[in-house]
Amino acid sequence: MKAAWMLLPVLLLGGGAANARDIYCDVNGGGSPDRTREWFVVNANARKPQLPGQTKPNTYCSITYSSLGGMYRPIEIVTPPKLGDVKTGHNRLFYRSVKNGEDFVAIRMHRVGRTGGLESSIFSYRIHVTDKPL
Repeated sequence: MKAAWMLLPVLLLGGGAANARDIYCDVNGGGSPDRTREWFVVNANARKPQLPGQTKPNTYCSITYSSLGGMYRPIEIVTPPKLGDVKTGHNRLFYRSVKNGEDFVAIRMHRVGRTGGLESSIFSYRIHVTDKPL
């Protein structure tokens, strides 16, 4: 038991490096597709490598979508952004921008509902692009 108490401070202090990493993407809101969510993204040019051995930083932020019944079609981009670049793949939405400012994107997700019926929902995001980590 005494060894466990001695190990605890080492574990708490050792996690400081992971906590010191900058945050480049954050989405506020979830659940129903009926409202516009806020998505905070750091400019792709303002990022730095965060993993040991990494030479380039990740430039895209992504949101992953899931459904109990699965998806029956790929995600569609309904309203493309004006400032940045967007792409979809493997039930994910990817966004990046090299310009600061406000942007907007809307997508349509096609999924199989709980009863086996086909459903479609539109998700919209107000994107805030900044040049400082969140």
